[in-house]
Amino acid sequence: MRDIGVHKHIGDRLRVGRQQIGLTLKEAAMPLGVSVAHLSAVELGRTQATVGVLLGACELYGVSSDWVLYGRERWASCPPEGRIDCKIIRLHKRD
Repeated sequence: MRDIGVHKHIGDRLRVGRQQIGLTLKEAAMPLGVSVAHLSAVELGRTQATVGVLLGACELYGVSSDWVLYGRERWASCPPEGRIDCKIIRLHKRD
C-alpha cells in the first residue's frame, strides 16, 4: 500500500518550486518530458514521480532534492530570480 500523504507533500513542494520560478504546468512538463496531465497528477499526489522527473524538476526549478523529498534546504544553488534558463524558456514561448 503506498503512502499518498508522502506523494502529496512531494507534489506540493514540486508545485511551489515550479510556481516560484514562474513556470506554468505546460512550460515545466515539456523539458521534463512528461505530459501536463502527468505533471499535474504528480503535483496533486495522485501519481508517484519517477526518479528522472524528480531530479529533472529539481534541476529545472533550482531546488534541492532534499527539499523536494524531505522539506530541507530549499535552494540547490541560487534563488529563483537567478534562474536564467527559466527566463529563456518563457522568452522562447513568446516568439
